[in-house]
Amino acid sequence: MSKKFTITTLVLLASLGLVVSGCIKKPVAQPVNQNTNANTNVATTTAASSSRALAEEEIDTSNWRTYRNEEYGFEFKYPGEWVVFDYENKLNNLILSMENESFGYPYGSEGDIRFSVRVYKSSLNLKEWFDKEGLYNNYDIQRKINFMQKEVGTDSIDMDDVIINDYDLNFNSHDFIARYVKFLKPEYYEGPAYTHKIYNCKIENYIISFELSSPTSTSSDRLIDRFGKSIIGGINLF
Repeated sequence: MSKKFTITTLVLLASLGLVVSGCIKKPVAQPVNQNTNANTNVATTTAASSSRALAEEEIDTSNWRTYRNEEYGFEFKYPGEWVVFDYENKLNNLILSMENESFGYPYGSEGDIRFSVRVYKSSLNLKEWFDKEGLYNNYDIQRKINFMQKEVGTDSIDMDDVIINDYDLNFNSHDFIARYVKFLKPEYYEGPAYTHKIYNCKIENYIISFELSSPTSTSSDRLIDRFGKSIIGGINLF
């Protein structure tokens, strides 16, 4: 990968009130288109309050470490106390996940946060890939709903329990498509509902997806925005 740029402009997203962001089971390891339902106003209101909170508090990054991946050409900083899971076999395209040290095993609880990176090899352009294969596209969400309705019954999740917002972004002449997904009920049979914020870009023949996720709560948007400002805002692609 020959292009190099720093995504510092992503920091500006918080001040614009843009909220965009899977529940990953902990491995045994050491160290679509614009889709907005009736709940969109909830996301907008939450985004505005989150942005104000971000302006009032900064994360101390003095003890943060740097993760660098030479194979796919990206690096970013992350909290030094976080637990990192590096998937050498790239299972299901997931090559890396990390979470706060006290993450409630195995699914997390309010106040927990996880950052994940997925890499997909694709000949499609970013928009085509996003619509056909991107995380939490229409097909993927409907499949989750169908599965949960079969497993749980009438009290299960439906589209009224999902808030979705997509955004086209451009930084240093490079395109990103960002997606914010908030589940108000669990998307899986086990574990809590989750809020996700995902940034997708294409570098040469690869799509790289950077995701922040946290169990849905009154603080999940604010938590994702706080760490997104420092982690996503400091990603380098080279």
